[in-house]
Amino acid sequence: MILPKLIISSLSVHRVRVALTVSAIALSVSLVVAVTTGYSSSLAAAHKYLGTFMGTADLTVSRGKGDPHGSFPESVAADLQRDPQVATSIVRYSTGTTVLDDQGKRMPGRAVDLIGIRRPDDKGVETLQMESGAWFNVSRGDVAVIDQILAQRLKVGLDGTIHLAGPDKPLHAKVVGIVHKPNILAADTQTAYLPLETLQRLMDRPGRINGVMVTLRPGSDIEAFKNRWVPRLEKVDPLLTVKSAGDMRKQMESNLKGLHFLSYLGGTVSMVSATFIVFSALSMGVGERQRTLAMLRAIGALKGQLARLVLVEGLILSTIGVGLGVPLGWLWVKMLAIWKDDFFTAGVVVDWGGVAYGALGSMAAAMAASALPAWSASRVDALEAMVPLAKPPAARLPLIPTLVGLVLVSIDPVLIFSNTSREVKFYGHFALGLPGLMVGFFLLAPMFVWVFERIGGAVIAGLLGIRPALLRQQLSGGIWRAAGTCAALMVGLAILIVMQVEGHSILAGWRLPTKFPDIFIVSFDGITPGQQRKLEHTPGIRPGELLPIAIGTAVVSGENIDIKGANFIPQASMFFGIDPDKALSMLELEFRDDQGKTAPQPDQKRLNQQAIEELKK
Repeated sequence: MILPKLIISSLSVHRVRVALTVSAIALSVSLVVAVTTGYSSSLAAAHKYLGTFMGTADLTVSRGKGDPHGSFPESVAADLQRDPQVATSIVRYSTGTTVLDDQGKRMPGRAVDLIGIRRPDDKGVETLQMESGAWFNVSRGDVAVIDQILAQRLKVGLDGTIHLAGPDKPLHAKVVGIVHKPNILAADTQTAYLPLETLQRLMDRPGRINGVMVTLRPGSDIEAFKNRWVPRLEKVDPLLTVKSAGDMRKQMESNLKGLHFLSYLGGTVSMVSATFIVFSALSMGVGERQRTLAMLRAIGALKGQLARLVLVEGLILSTIGVGLGVPLGWLWVKMLAIWKDDFFTAGVVVDWGGVAYGALGSMAAAMAASALPAWSASRVDALEAMVPLAKPPAARLPLIPTLVGLVLVSIDPVLIFSNTSREVKFYGHFALGLPGLMVGFFLLAPMFVWVFERIGGAVIAGLLGIRPALLRQQLSGGIWRAAGTCAALMVGLAILIVMQVEGHSILAGWRLPTKFPDIFIVSFDGITPGQQRKLEHTPGIRPGELLPIAIGTAVVSGENIDIKGANFIPQASMFFGIDPDKALSMLELEFRDDQGKTAPQPDQKRLNQQAIEELKK
């Protein structure tokens, strides 16, 4: 019974310190819960929109693998429709273009996604929320249904007209409906729905589509149907892929797993900072209660009892912090969902994994932070109770923690600069290197405090108008308490420096050649030879200065660095198809040798000519 009374007495005496420590833990837990729950809520909103957009379709046929806008014959849908297991097959054609103003000039802003649908057969779009107007029921005609963000951007309403650029001539479509799309998606991608044959005519792609949504009859085996049709479709076009609704959801989750990982990583950083705050608070309590602890030892208290005293205090503080932090994190997301209800269309979806991680992680961190103060409490000598005043601990350099800290901070550089694989470096950095840096610099903090106190302590005391002995007592006398405070500041400052250095390093790596094309002209559906000849005679383009480029991407290795399928550094290459004579005369490339160093360039023209000859071979 004596320990609970001592714990209650200690916590009630230092109420401000207890409140600050609990607040640090609660805020760190609330950050983990808020970030992970916010991610889950965003993912649920995306899944809801995906289900709304796909409707009841079981399978989707498209031309994927880096060419989402590539088209294929509409006869593929007819072949699928003839299959006895197919109930319906809905065709769509998706592409993109720019919007024009009333004078036919390009309007600033992002390109608009165009989706060609055949109505009234395509009933999947009817699940979208209609703000005003109605869907068209024709497969041709100069009409359109647009989302609310595009309507706001173009400042058009019902019966207004939007002007869409085409390869040959623009389309002037009348707005017959405005649908509501979640802002989280519409803000990034604005969409206009057109009759299928109208869009095919605009893009000069008659009879071409790039998507078929297939609904199977009840009782059909989706995977068996998929396995049966994949070889047949690959004979038509090797790039055709078949994905089920489950595959698309898995792909969406896989694409967002990197963000999910970063949400947990951000929560971990806040917990590390809270750990050092808990450590500093408990160390301060042990330092201030030296005489009290010594008296307990003098009247028969065991070392283990004093250690449990500090550990239970840390457990109580972390439990209260977790109890406040979990609902607080939910409250942050709830307030955000009410404020931005267009983004969180599925409401607040709690990530129980994030809740468990924040709660258990913070409690474990608090217990780890209590270990050293508990050990210090168990080493209090009973004779200290006999002296008039409790003496501060000896202000000597902690040599062993300094050596251990040097070893820990060296783990990450050894991993990064070793000759190991990228996967070992990547996982080793997060599993060993980063924790080693944090713990290592925490163990080095007493050495820095000890050195700087002796170098500038007297000067700082003079500037602050306090006695040097008082400053020395607060720093060297409570060296681990000061180390905890330094480490808590270290975490936030380290994150800030990493973000700044990484951002500037990435930007500094982009350097365009001095001789470079002035304008890039991009088409979602490619440019035909006739269109190229037309562009060559456009006023302002020099004769012979039009360079057609074909761009493709391909994964050259399956050894990607990933977290549960989320590629962070994909082993993919981009390929450019060019005319070497024109390309190397229109821009000057910087040639590099196999060691990554700039190769000597005594004669740029000679090097360009050699490159042209090699490319021709």
